[in-house]
Amino acid sequence: MKRIEIAVILSIILSTFSLGFGFFMADGSEFSILIIVLSLFFLFGYWFKFYWTSHIFLVINFVFICLGIFISIPIWILLITLIGVIVYWDLLNFTSRVNNLKNADSIFEIEEKHLRRLLIVILCMGLITSIPLILEIQLNFIFAVFLSLVAVVGLSQAVRFYNRSF
Repeated sequence: MKRIEIAVILSIILSTFSLGFGFFMADGSEFSILIIVLSLFFLFGYWFKFYWTSHIFLVINFVFICLGIFISIPIWILLITLIGVIVYWDLLNFTSRVNNLKNADSIFEIEEKHLRRLLIVILCMGLITSIPLILEIQLNFIFAVFLSLVAVVGLSQAVRFYNRSF
């Protein structure tokens, strides 16, 4: 699972660097140090195959992202962090499921398909969320939640269509 390991490590580095940098820019260097220490803990959790740490990593980073919104960290930094956290969470859940498979030949093919699907979802998520940032559209919270739900339904339909085509 070499490619999965590289993707997990890159996602945790991406989310840690972006969130730590955001808090450092907002004069929250104590939070930056805490984020780095917690990320090392979760990296060791992956190394020792404690896959349950992905759920805790998701919740803790979500709390830090919400805190970042309140102390005015730029949204694009929080978006990069969110993408890295979701990739880490998804890949650890995928790894825990794949470890139960016995046939090594099919594992490589399954990993390749999952990474391809994950890349499509990441690109769509980045595109959908960056358009309002570029256009500087001011949305109220309810409308933003509604658009998020529409995006999730649309992405799930796109993934289903992609699965049927291959």
